[in-house]
Amino acid sequence: MESVDEFLSTKEEVIKKVRGHIQNADRMTMVANRKRSGRIFEINDYVYLKLQPYRQQSVAHRLSQKLAANYYGPY
Repeated sequence: MESVDEFLSTKEEVIKKVRGHIQNADRMTMVANRKRSGRIFEINDYVYLKLQPYRQQSVAHRLSQKLAANYYGPY
């Protein structure tokens, strides 16, 4: 009986921790979404692409990646 009681108590502790993590994730999502806006693009719209210069190297090769342009386009 003791092992069953221990199992149930640890299960309840784990459930509490998971609920806390879910609440933190919801709060972080809400804070991150405050700065974002929904955008809808149509076919033939011109947009600028923001690329990470240290990861994206297929668009333009530069001698100095630090001084490379942040936005590419319009595409």
